[in-house]
Amino acid sequence: MAEEIVEVKEEKPSLLGIITNPTEQFEKIRKRPVFWGALMIVMIITIVGLWFSSRGVEVPELEGLSEEEIAMGQVGTMIIVLILGTLTTVVSILFSTVLYLLIAKVNRSKVTFRQLFSMHTYIMLITALSIAVNGIIMALLNNGSTENDALYTSLGAFINVDGPMGVLLANIEVFGIWTLILTIIGLQKVAQFTKSQAMIVALVFFFVGIIFAMTNVEASGLMN
Repeated sequence: MAEEIVEVKEEKPSLLGIITNPTEQFEKIRKRPVFWGALMIVMIITIVGLWFSSRGVEVPELEGLSEEEIAMGQVGTMIIVLILGTLTTVVSILFSTVLYLLIAKVNRSKVTFRQLFSMHTYIMLITALSIAVNGIIMALLNNGSTENDALYTSLGAFINVDGPMGVLLANIEVFGIWTLILTIIGLQKVAQFTKSQAMIVALVFFFVGIIFAMTNVEASGLMN
């Protein structure tokens, strides 16, 4: 009698597990790169965070508007939030995936587009949580943002400095650093980068982003 072949289905990665045990989840992502369910949840969290942020923005009272016009304005705001939340999530994940896929190919990694897209979808949960947490704080304080527009979860919210130094402090942010660490782990487990390769790639992009933002602020200051 021929031996019966039993197909073992790999376990799905867990979105909650990316917080509690990211290494295990990245291993699962490499073997079974699913993302649709996680993508929907990340979008919802992002949209909720943006909605709270919009509630925390002070809008001057406009005289002469009827209740219907005010209601229409609120509907319009909600539509904009839905579009922004969806686009922010998808475009960010897609951009990161393409960028890291190119680097992976140069590094001769056999990682696929689907694996990297799944990895970045799960990592995007941390960014979505950042938007939600900061949005809720904005809504509760009802003042829109910090004095220098830095996130409440960054050093920039506690040390009010203008110019390039302010940008640097604004980028020393809890969720941003968390995302950086997860990216390093993900590149090792999913793309099979060495530890040093993963750290160099992730850190280079992290600091290039900060330098680019600092340069823009300095250039704006010179123009003014």
